[in-house]
Amino acid sequence: DYMSDTTRLFKLNGWCTPLACLLIWGLAEGADPVAVACTSPGLAFYGDLAFAFYAMQGPVALPFRYPPTSLETIPYFYRFLAIFPTLFVVAYIVNRYWQIPVRRRIEEWGKTLPT
Repeated sequence: DYMSDTTRLFKLNGWCTPLACLLIWGLAEGADPVAVACTSPGLAFYGDLAFAFYAMQGPVALPFRYPPTSLETIPYFYRFLAIFPTLFVVAYIVNRYWQIPVRRRIEEWGKTLPT
């Protein structure tokens, strides 16, 4: 029974292995069309915001999920749609005024360490 599960898993996922290897190889070389697309300025900008999106999604969504009584009349669907632009703005602010300065200070500190 264990082998049948393993065989089934390989049949489902194993066919993607050669494609995944080609993707990883192309990204490592940097000449793959996917690598070129991932290094474009637009995607690089969203990549910089990724941690802020992750870190701020809970605090941003909380007031929309449990709103003050004045916002309870707005349907939940519209409150849910409002999360995304709000999250984008908050993530940009956190990235600009917290992540980037902290990253620069860590890099400067790392340069002062003895080698």
